[in-house]
Order: sequence, then structure tokens, then C-alpha cells
Amino acid sequence: MAALLEVEGLNKWFGGLQAVSNVSFAIQEGGIVGLIGPNGAGKSTLFDLLSGVQRSTAGRVRFRGHDVTDWSAHRIAVLGMSRTFQKVRVFPGMTVLANAMVGAFLHTANPAEARARAEEALKMVDLYDEMRDRSTRSLTLVDRKRLEMARALCTRPSLLLLDEVLAGLNRQEITVALDLIRRLTQTGVTLIVVEHLLRVIMELSQRVLVMDYGQLIADGTPEKVRRNPKVIKAYIGGTEESHA
Repeated sequence: MAALLEVEGLNKWFGGLQAVSNVSFAIQEGGIVGLIGPNGAGKSTLFDLLSGVQRSTAGRVRFRGHDVTDWSAHRIAVLGMSRTFQKVRVFPGMTVLANAMVGAFLHTANPAEARARAEEALKMVDLYDEMRDRSTRSLTLVDRKRLEMARALCTRPSLLLLDEVLAGLNRQEITVALDLIRRLTQTGVTLIVVEHLLRVIMELSQRVLVMDYGQLIADGTPEKVRRNPKVIKAYIGGTEESHA
């Protein structure tokens, strides 16, 4: 079966800094893939390259059988790849429902259809009953993150890139968010999740990719990655024995 996403020799230079260095991997449809690494490892830049927010310096990206390396972010989104951002981006001064509808308009110009799609997504992230008519200015951080996820879902993605959706949340909020992420996979969406909480990623993901200094240094099951000496040295610190 052809891979949903194929990345081959991807590179990104910013002047003299190589943020992504010869990264290659493939992802099949279904499940959750974790993407971890220290600050500055290149994770968010990789998301930018995959989703068309930035252009790569070299390498290829194939998504759903199409070479999307030089495609715009809008065109890639239409094909079925959506994302959230490390710094939450919602439209201020608009209601929660109107924000979600923006994503739905990617595939329809009909307001009624966009509203129905937005309402469905808001129900999925538990923002519909009491929150849909509120201004985004009144939302907490966790609710803004859920809204951004709902708006992404409104684009009907087959692949959803989640960039640190747990950052800044307390333990109870993280538990709720993890339940939501797991429920998303039941809709058929494949997820790549960037997160700094190592324990959470290991429990959440069926497969984990690890980046360091722009390079992909490990790729495998959580248990395999947890015991990888390169990961222990670069991400966790210490020796393999001390983390066994």
C-alpha cells in the first residue's frame, strides 16, 4: 500500500543555519506518530515544510501520491493536510463558530454547509453547547487550542499535524486533550504530534520520530526509541542504563 506521506532528503537552510538536514521517512494511513526532539531540533520547521508554509531548500515531499514539494499551503490543505501552530492562531473579534467556519470554507462557498461542518467539529472538541457564540477574546488557552483543532478538522484532513497542543496546559487539561486526540483517530484522520512531554508522546503514539540539530536520529516504536542511545544522549540526557 502506498504511503500517505513520503519525505525524501528534505533540507532547509536559513542563511548559514541548516534547520532541517536530509530528513527522510514515510507514514502510512492511520494512527498517531509522535515527533520529539530538543528545542531548536527542527520539528516546527519540518511541519512548515510539509504543509507548504515554507519552501524546502532541497528534497521532496509526496502526499497522497502527489509531489507537493513546491505547492502552496492552500493547495496542500485542499488535498487533505491540515495543521495547528505552536503559537495558537485564532481570529480575534470573531465568535468561536465563525472561526471554525473559516476552515470549512476551504471546500465550500455555501454558508449553511460551512456552518454545519463547523458545528460538527465544535461538538467533537466540546466547544459547541456553551462556547459557539462566544468571542475568541474570552477563551482560555486550552479552549483556543481546541478551537484551532476544530478549525483544522473543518478542512476535512486525512493528515493532521498537531504542533505542541499540550504546551501550557495543566495535568487535568492534558488528560482531556489526550482523550480528544485519541478520539480524532476514530474519524480516520492520521496524526503527527509534536510534543515536549516525552512520557505523553510515548504513551500516545504507535511510532515515534526523533530529531536533533535538524536530523532524524531515530524512528521506531516508543519502546525502541526510548532505549536508543542517540535519543538518550540528545534528548533525555545521561546513559542508557540510567533510563532503562
